[in-house]
Amino acid sequence: MAVFRKFSAIVLAIVIALTIAVPAAYADDDTFFTLASRPEQRYSSLALALNAAAAVDTVTLTGEYAVNSTATVPDGKTVTLTGASSAARLIRGGAFTGAMLTVGNSTTGTSTATSRLILQNITIDGNKAAVRALAPIIAMNRYGKPTLVVRDGAVLQNNHNETVSEVQSLTTGGAIATMGAGSAIEISGGRIIGNTAQYGGAFSLYKATLTMTGGVVEDNTATMGGAAFVRDAHLKLFGGALRGNTSERGGAVYAFNHTNSFVHIGSGTSVQGEVYIEGGNARVAVESALTSPLSIAHGGAIGDVLAVGTDAYTLTTADARMFRLAASNRYVALQDGQLVVADVDPLYPTNETNYTVSLKSDNTAPEVGGIFEVAVVVAADIESGKFSALQANFTYNHEVARLITATATDANVMVTLKSPNSGMVTRAGGEIATEATVATLTFEALAEGDAAIAFSGTVLVGGTAGVDASIPATVVPATVRVVPAFIPPTDSVTFDEDYNGCPTGYKLMLYKAVALPDSGFGFDYDGNAMYYAPNVGEADEYYFLYIVPDGVTESAAKANITNGTTPRAELSYDGEVSGNGALNIFDAQIAYDLATHNDTYLADGGFALSIASRLAADINGDGQITVSDARAVQYKVHYDEFPTTE
Repeated sequence: MAVFRKFSAIVLAIVIALTIAVPAAYADDDTFFTLASRPEQRYSSLALALNAAAAVDTVTLTGEYAVNSTATVPDGKTVTLTGASSAARLIRGGAFTGAMLTVGNSTTGTSTATSRLILQNITIDGNKAAVRALAPIIAMNRYGKPTLVVRDGAVLQNNHNETVSEVQSLTTGGAIATMGAGSAIEISGGRIIGNTAQYGGAFSLYKATLTMTGGVVEDNTATMGGAAFVRDAHLKLFGGALRGNTSERGGAVYAFNHTNSFVHIGSGTSVQGEVYIEGGNARVAVESALTSPLSIAHGGAIGDVLAVGTDAYTLTTADARMFRLAASNRYVALQDGQLVVADVDPLYPTNETNYTVSLKSDNTAPEVGGIFEVAVVVAADIESGKFSALQANFTYNHEVARLITATATDANVMVTLKSPNSGMVTRAGGEIATEATVATLTFEALAEGDAAIAFSGTVLVGGTAGVDASIPATVVPATVRVVPAFIPPTDSVTFDEDYNGCPTGYKLMLYKAVALPDSGFGFDYDGNAMYYAPNVGEADEYYFLYIVPDGVTESAAKANITNGTTPRAELSYDGEVSGNGALNIFDAQIAYDLATHNDTYLADGGFALSIASRLAADINGDGQITVSDARAVQYKVHYDEFPTTE
């Protein structure tokens, strides 16, 4: 008897030891779940792992796991679900049509318990190629305050939900569905891709808030709301991208006419596709200045509110310009701080134009290769109002003139080319003071002819009371005559090889032009400015001087002379020969050395004397630098005037 009791005790000890070491959920294959709180244990199902998890825990999947029943994150727990490698994946079983995961298990509306599921580095696949489900991938419990967090590496994909029940049902939505007043979804990364549902290809939101700051929602499809269906919920898009989603209504989002149906838009989100606002209480809430267009379809009436600013942001006309309404006869108007549906376009009113156009230069005709500028100038006479928007369409003859650059007075002004010979200047947002230059267009003259720069368009004026008004003004078309550049063959080149102001090996070139170039310009020699000498020759002769190497011929010199592109440089015989800006005895010494020793002094002193300074040393203009010129400079240094005689 004693032996039997001893044997029984040994058997019981072995059983207890085995029970402790290997729980009933033990799995001996390569796919299992582990808990951060109990790393030594393995769980064969997701439901077992979630039930065994601590209040704050991490569940890690090692491989591909088929979901054949719903697993729930119980109230009171915060669980991070992740994968041990890129092979970790939850995939819907071939006969299972319910939600793969639920967050929260409260059963009464008075529950204050919370549950939180965090997804990262794991794929959850709805297996739509094999299963037509009747539920989303994840359903948020209608009671309590469940939260779902989607982070980098998480993927919710390929779920086909055929449910067509009432809109607010937890069974709608391709990837995620909510029906709880405290439900929250936070998306900072990951991808939600390729899901399908009747309402909300990716999300069906009812009495919930979804905040997106990163990640991508793409290629989801639905009957209403390709990416999201919003009813009595807040969809907050502050980052990430919605792209490639499609639907019969609202390729990106469908906002249902219900209390507090808001689509919040911030500047950091890229929203491709249409946002459908059904009307009534559904609207867009603008959180910050919009930086990309937002396509809107609208099912309501004229006067319905489309968008509002949040408490921290006030809507501007620049925001209004970002709205693109699908209906060709509908427009957006800023009224009492809200964007409403209008039947006329207040941003582009069909009235008289409210700006003028003028040449910024002296209105003279540039030559071929020359540059000229045209300014768009706001010119309405308004005592208290300021301009809040402008659209100026312009055309020009692109065979005669080429638009080089367009500069604006502030960052809100944009210049856009619409064709080779037309464009548009637009300005919206903030305020433009009256009579302000809005944009400057810089052109290059290409050929002889009329460039014919002409403008037409409108300006919107906002009064101090915030009421939009229009003030008529006139448009002045800017027509520019372009003159061809050429050198008449009758112009002549001669050389003064005995001019003693030249360095050794050089000679003075005199270019006699039949007329002075227009607009105060001169001539260039080999790209460098020649110097106009008004006291050389007779009254009706125009001489330009330059110093060239001895070997240059007349024909070679003429081939290197072109119309100048800088204002004419005229020689001044003021005695300031050194070119340093100060008249002193040093200038007289340079003139004396040039007169007596050519450039010997300059060579010994290491001093570089410009061509203009050499030519200007001929104070009396007799074509030679003499001692008399040096004495004249010395005289002016002492008496501040040149002598009347030598």
